[in-house]
Amino acid sequence: MNLNKRPLYSLSVGEFIELFESINRDNNMLSKQVDTVKMDIIYVQEAAELMSYTVSTVYTKVSRKEIPVLNHGRPLTFSRRILQEWIKKGRPTVNEMIADEFSNSQNKHL
Repeated sequence: MNLNKRPLYSLSVGEFIELFESINRDNNMLSKQVDTVKMDIIYVQEAAELMSYTVSTVYTKVSRKEIPVLNHGRPLTFSRRILQEWIKKGRPTVNEMIADEFSNSQNKHL
């Protein structure tokens, strides 16, 4: 049934309930996606704990571009997933990661 072209006052009770449930389902899916993104974003204190560094060490490493960071501004933000991958890779510097991505992209074109 095409509910988009009819005015709201012309819907039957059943059609209104169907429309309401559809909107509610969409909002729940969107809410879960937003929650997932929020859980992935962490701040300096949590990043320091994750990497077993002090907060001052995190700031130093960010300024030297030794740690992947989402936002260099205030507040400094990190992606938990990216930091965990970074730790698994042996904590390479950001420049090493960029060089690695570049060489991988060049190999794909060959």
